Amino acid sequence: MNEFSQLLKITQDLMATVETQQLQINGMQEQIAALSEAIQDQLSEKNLKDQEAA
Repeated sequence: MNEFSQLLKITQDLMATVETQQLQINGMQEQIAALSEAIQDQLSEKNLKDQEAA
């Protein structure tokens, strides 16, 4: 029973770690999406200004 308890504890710890890492990954994905959108907006503005200047 002691071994089972130890395995259960290890499994629960690992699951908690995985969940934390998944939340971090999700946050990074949101940041990447926001940065990508900001870059696209800046490129669009630059292209528009370049076209107006030409």
